[in-house]
Amino acid sequence: MQDLSNINRTMVCLRLISKELVFKALIRMLFISSLAVHGQTTNVIGTVDQQTIETAEVKREMLRSQAAVMNIFIKTHQLTDLKNFWKKDFNGISPIDELRKTALENLVKIKVQESLFKNNDLWPYFNHQALIDDMTAVNNIRKKMVEDGKVIYGPIVFSDLTFFDYQFSNAIIKTKDKLKKTLFNVSDSTLLLHLDKMKKGVFANNKESFEELKSRIETSYIDEKYQELVAAKITAAKVKINHSLLKEIHLY
Repeated sequence: MQDLSNINRTMVCLRLISKELVFKALIRMLFISSLAVHGQTTNVIGTVDQQTIETAEVKREMLRSQAAVMNIFIKTHQLTDLKNFWKKDFNGISPIDELRKTALENLVKIKVQESLFKNNDLWPYFNHQALIDDMTAVNNIRKKMVEDGKVIYGPIVFSDLTFFDYQFSNAIIKTKDKLKKTLFNVSDSTLLLHLDKMKKGVFANNKESFEELKSRIETSYIDEKYQELVAAKITAAKVKINHSLLKEIHLY
């Protein structure tokens, strides 16, 4: 009777575990489905204000940040042996987890800006794959131009990182230019006030007139207002991340 009772308890436990696993799998499927707006759902690991974050984007930002994150650990822990560095643990802190965290912070900042670009009709990509498709088309044109002996500027072909950075930096420039005429309210009066602030810093000993400095003052003012806008959007952003999927992303 004792053995039968033990068997029954074991069976009950197994059924409970099985139900829990099924429930977790179902939640995970629902989460992924709810995040997928375009493209392959399995690539989506989260959203920022309903803008999807895909695995390839996380990897791109991990590659961008790996040297900086590694350097922090090297300096903090005086490391000389970097063998299996990304698999190690330093006082409970994992370098690969810190790298994922940094990549995610980058992406939150990127996504709120992409949303800003889209609102101003300056970002045509509805997901990461659309960006890659455009890159492929541009690279094919550039390779053909080189084959035909024509002059091109920059690399023959872009990588995922360099093409994104090129498109993103251009979108920032165009967005700033558009917003300076509306949201940023650039005028001589606002620039004179900004000049007073700059005279306490970089222009402390500058003797040039307002007109001579105007273009530099305007650039500084717009940069400041843009950063304030982005910071406010990051603070207000609704971020949803599937951390189980995030932990499955590795450098290579």
